[in-house]
Amino acid sequence: MDEWALALQAIAQLGEAGGEGLSVAEVVVLKQRIRTLDVGTLLTVRAFNRYGPSRLAKELKELLEAEG
Repeated sequence: MDEWALALQAIAQLGEAGGEGLSVAEVVVLKQRIRTLDVGTLLTVRAFNRYGPSRLAKELKELLEAEG
């Protein structure tokens, strides 16, 4: 459960970052996915969070675009 909580925090921080972060709408969708235990979203956060907020935001945007 700690991993899920950390993923929620990382997504929320990207929404607060502005600029290359995530839009409010993207944050809402991604947090909803984490709360419903979407493994693909969690794995994306875990895999790219260490590369910094710009890279994580880019990867999460690609995830959202790929799944329409």
